[in-house]
Amino acid sequence: MSSDIASDTSKQAPLAIVTGATGGIGACVARRLSGRGYRVALLGRNMARLAELEGELATGPGCVSLAVDLSQREARADALAGLLSEHGPAEVLVNNAGYNTYQRFAEMSAEAYADITEVNYNAAVELTRMVLPTMLERRRGWVVNVASVSTRMGPWGHSGYAAAKSALIAMTQSLAAEHAGSGVHFTYVSPGIVDTGYYSGPTMGGLWRSVRKHAISPDRVAIGIERLLDRPRLALSVPAHYRVLDWIVALSPALGHRLVASQSRPNGKAAPARGDG
Repeated sequence: MSSDIASDTSKQAPLAIVTGATGGIGACVARRLSGRGYRVALLGRNMARLAELEGELATGPGCVSLAVDLSQREARADALAGLLSEHGPAEVLVNNAGYNTYQRFAEMSAEAYADITEVNYNAAVELTRMVLPTMLERRRGWVVNVASVSTRMGPWGHSGYAAAKSALIAMTQSLAAEHAGSGVHFTYVSPGIVDTGYYSGPTMGGLWRSVRKHAISPDRVAIGIERLLDRPRLALSVPAHYRVLDWIVALSPALGHRLVASQSRPNGKAAPARGDG
């Protein structure tokens, strides 16, 4: 752990925790939260990239980098407990970390599928469970869970990813119902095609060539998340026009399925590919 945050938090800016902060949406969100006056805790697997972002945010209210693999249950629990003990409590948690192994379900190992579930869902559950009691006690806080447009209709090669992100949305909805009026806000964000490292895997090229014309910058998603600070809401789609897919699926699930399947199917046989997003 690298830190510019002093241990005495009583006179400091509120703490925001961002997972998957090594790049893409997570890094952009961290920059915007820092600009809004938050001390930011950056969580990710690549310490070099975290340290680079920490240096960029050094002039802000404070920053800490924590290298942790969220697929490792015990390691992530210990890491967050130490973080909160030294720098907490957290006022904002952005569960942004995620990755996918882009291949057919029948060809995916049980271990790979379990890792997808750990990173995209279980880690978010555990981190939320750890920060929520203090948020409720203080009657203020904000939990943002970054899901995916793939939850509208599971694309090719996304059986584990879409399922985990769908579970994340359902959890967010239930938490919002359970804690209405508590001062703690819950939001799930459904980005569409975003130009991030998610598409950097060795077999993702065909998919990226197919969808890149629809891609938006990760900062566009971060801007939407930042605006939630001023106007909290349960659900956010970025870009907003992806909500049309909800209508298509509601009117004709078969048509929605054909559209999504045709856009997500690779050119040729897909081999395992890990894409972070």
